[in-house]
Amino acid sequence: MSRFPSPSHSRQHHGRIFTTVFLGLLFCQVGVCGWVGWSDGNAIFSLATSRGTLFCGSRDSSIHVYGNSEWRPERDQAHTDAAADNGEEPETIHGSVREGWMKRATLTGHSGRVEALLIVDDNLLSGSSDGTIRVWEAEGAHRCRQISEAHGDAVSGLALWQEGARVLSASLDGRVKVWKLDGKLEPDGELPLRPPSASTDESSLGGSDAPMPRARSLCVFKGAGGRTKAAVGCLDSNVWVWDLEGRVLEGILCGHLKPVTCLAARLGMLYSGSVDGTVRGWESDTLECEQVLEGFDATAVYSLAVLSRSSDNAPGGGGPDLLLAGSKGEVVAWSVPEGEEVRRLMHTAMVEEVDSSSGDEQGLPGIGAIVCGTREEGPSANGDLDEEASIYTGADDGVVRQWSPASWACKWTFSL
Repeated sequence: MSRFPSPSHSRQHHGRIFTTVFLGLLFCQVGVCGWVGWSDGNAIFSLATSRGTLFCGSRDSSIHVYGNSEWRPERDQAHTDAAADNGEEPETIHGSVREGWMKRATLTGHSGRVEALLIVDDNLLSGSSDGTIRVWEAEGAHRCRQISEAHGDAVSGLALWQEGARVLSASLDGRVKVWKLDGKLEPDGELPLRPPSASTDESSLGGSDAPMPRARSLCVFKGAGGRTKAAVGCLDSNVWVWDLEGRVLEGILCGHLKPVTCLAARLGMLYSGSVDGTVRGWESDTLECEQVLEGFDATAVYSLAVLSRSSDNAPGGGGPDLLLAGSKGEVVAWSVPEGEEVRRLMHTAMVEEVDSSSGDEQGLPGIGAIVCGTREEGPSANGDLDEEASIYTGADDGVVRQWSPASWACKWTFSL
């Protein structure tokens, strides 16, 4: 089976281009600028964590930096247990507190919302809707080291390739660029927008000079065979996949009915979340869709993360890996590869105010970002978690929550 759309499929697919473009433009104006209509300037679009520091990319063009240097597990658990016994939620933190998360800095300079964050060694990279990528000190004074006029439209995704040596960026301008990172970013070409085979029907790909549809998400992952690949989710509802070792386009994955907003990967599987309210699991080598996860009642999926619990030192004695998907007001956790729902985390108290009889969820903020990491070391290369591991979720209402993957308790809640 071809990994690219056939001409007949392309004609059928192009038959809904007007609708897709309309939805894509609507998504850009409404979904990107405020997932579900929230107007608060502190809506969270991206998160990154490393060495006890949490970086929050916001709609207000800033990166809000929080530190947790005084965090004590026994005090935190007692706080959570006491709140649960009283039927309350953990303390909401505004600014600085005696213990827990404290505001360290606000990094300014971007002129558009901060849609992507990536930590590489001692560098923090930020991608913005202003089309630039900035390189900051990840520690210390957080000074801006470099400003790169990277793209002609919003930078919607950043991903690490070749451990500290190269970085990928995806943009709404339809380009995926490669960068060398050695103290500063240096251009190293782009990923090709056509497959290497001359026999491939150009009509199915829009011609040799046609740009890729507007990119909304980016993910670098390992195939089952060990080869490194990149995937980009687009507003045309498809996912483009490259073999990075050869820098060749492998295929275009069709199946979603609306824009693909987020991507995540686990060894052997690539997961894509969409505005159509589904998560699809694709086999990383054959690129065949093997799983369709639902459960959002047609509510869009805005963020994805994979949580590994299979190691010996994982909390709670280990267990199946989890796929975390953020939607309106909640995060759903599935066991993978089984695809069984394990838990629902209620991110916002507004969930309790929803009229379940009418199904009206328009008032709920979208969970725009999910990241998993440890207090001391940040996310590990293989995603394994230790006793101090946490799940962080950020939403359109400017609220960040820290969750324990062992007990599923909400450890801390704070607002930007």
